[in-house]
Amino acid sequence: MSQDFVQAYVHYVSQNMRILGPGVGLRPINDANNAIIPTACELVQLAVYHDSNDKIYVAGDIWNHLNNTNKAALLVHEALYKKLRMNGKNTSERARMAVGAVFAGHNLHSITEGVPDDATLCWSEKTAEDRFAVYEQNQKAVFQFFRLNGKIPLTKTSLQTDLAFSPLAKSLQGGISAQARIDDSVLEQGARINWTLQRNDAGEVVMNLGMNDRPKPVLCVSRRTDSAWGESQSTDINVHFDEQNRNYLVNSSTQSCFNKYQASRGTTAPTEDIPPSHFAFRDFVIEWRNQREDLFVVSIQLNLQHLGQEPYKSTVAGDELHSLDWNQGLWDGVIHRTHGRKPTLFQATCPPRFGGIVIPEPNGPLEMDAKLTVLGFRRDDHGHEAPIRFEKHFKVLYQP
Repeated sequence: MSQDFVQAYVHYVSQNMRILGPGVGLRPINDANNAIIPTACELVQLAVYHDSNDKIYVAGDIWNHLNNTNKAALLVHEALYKKLRMNGKNTSERARMAVGAVFAGHNLHSITEGVPDDATLCWSEKTAEDRFAVYEQNQKAVFQFFRLNGKIPLTKTSLQTDLAFSPLAKSLQGGISAQARIDDSVLEQGARINWTLQRNDAGEVVMNLGMNDRPKPVLCVSRRTDSAWGESQSTDINVHFDEQNRNYLVNSSTQSCFNKYQASRGTTAPTEDIPPSHFAFRDFVIEWRNQREDLFVVSIQLNLQHLGQEPYKSTVAGDELHSLDWNQGLWDGVIHRTHGRKPTLFQATCPPRFGGIVIPEPNGPLEMDAKLTVLGFRRDDHGHEAPIRFEKHFKVLYQP
């Protein structure tokens, strides 16, 4: 969780707060799961965040008795808790723990801090409930988590292991195992995680994590910056979408695919978490024609350019990428090799969508030059992988 993210959400929360008048209270919502409270004390509700209209209602009788530190703590709490609800957490325990750590003087660090460009990225196949980077530090392997048992860490969370570093997916022989503590996360410090990585009978890299005895197949690719993909395009990949009627910016917010997935499971409320203005690819299909290699999709990018405006660039990756077919479950990003003449197709039942696009003249029509970029890897049976890029130029229109 980066400082910039927290600041942006705190500002958003402060702009949407509504202080209630004297004598008006709030009904307890019981989201804290407090097991222990001081004797002769009563729990009262200070604030309630209504996801339906993004308004935060605050009991004025209590607010007016808080000092500035406690007022700031409430703003940070509501900002963090909003983000957690967007990712499926429906109790406030983790938000309270994080706020306590911050106001005790600890820093929250970005979960990607320190991950080098040449790290190996891995995720649990099909579910994508665990995602982590593996990289070398002092000749040892470091595992740094972006998602752990389905949860997004609120600060940098990594394991400093005693394992000699190896390019995990390519050279793993037999198996490796580790039992390590998380030492660099103030929120998870001292947590013990049992790791086992090995190859199963099918030759897959399989991970056992924590107390879960269910082995999870792991997919791994080398991490690269955008420039590492070069400019050359592959003829094995093509992307289709509706270019005739629907390439329009919409001057409103919309719901992300990941939020749709979480809401369908009942773990969060439906939220229009992609800000205005937004654009969505309709009837989005990736076509893969290769009989020897599988395709691993890493990201889908949109670039927009309009005279007199700063270029716009946004990327669908991570949770949002894995949710493009959310009604079938989380997609692992793999499009398998073809068998015969017909290509293998991936059709996004939830189209990739991009928000925060500035419309300079909302009252007049607008046309922008647009570029779609799909980045990924192709991999053969021997684990050899090569970066792959696809680009497509088109026009995006806005009509008030």
